[in-house]
Amino acid sequence: EVRIGIKFFYTDTHANFVIDGGDMGDSRTRKNLTQERTDAVTAIKFSDLPLADALVFKQGKGTRKLAVVSGPFCGYCRNLERDLAALKDVTIYTFLLPTISQASMPKSKDVMCAKEPAVAWRALMIDGIQPDEASAECSAKQKAPERVLGFGGKHHIQSTPTMFFEDGARVRAIATAGGSSELML
Repeated sequence: EVRIGIKFFYTDTHANFVIDGGDMGDSRTRKNLTQERTDAVTAIKFSDLPLADALVFKQGKGTRKLAVVSGPFCGYCRNLERDLAALKDVTIYTFLLPTISQASMPKSKDVMCAKEPAVAWRALMIDGIQPDEASAECSAKQKAPERVLGFGGKHHIQSTPTMFFEDGARVRAIATAGGSSELML
């Protein structure tokens, strides 16, 4: 046990490994071993994503692929959506995960049932334009948020926004002090 002020660290006798707040790090390589393991366990093959339930945005040639799990009442998601709209040469698959409020599911269904769901999503998230209420005839599309919710539960996707890259890596977007998201592609 090593104490610095009121902070405690734990290490082996040679100080090769350090446990800091639940994370174990290799002091020689300066790698967070806990994070590396978490990243490996939480990765999802891009081909395993329920792409049929996604809103699809092809920007430029759409060569690169990115999956985003988002929600209609997520403020960070609104900021991220502005950043995503500015990306070049990417196909973005957006999955609506209705978890923040009770109104999230109906709003997600309204988006999915719009004449052009992807356009309705961007209008909602970037411009604040509310989609029309979903009609009863739209039952198949209305089920997409429910399926995404099940997929999210199965894969421990507990917050929005969460992104998945082509290699399966999972990343949570980080809000910056200026209100924008930090996104590097």
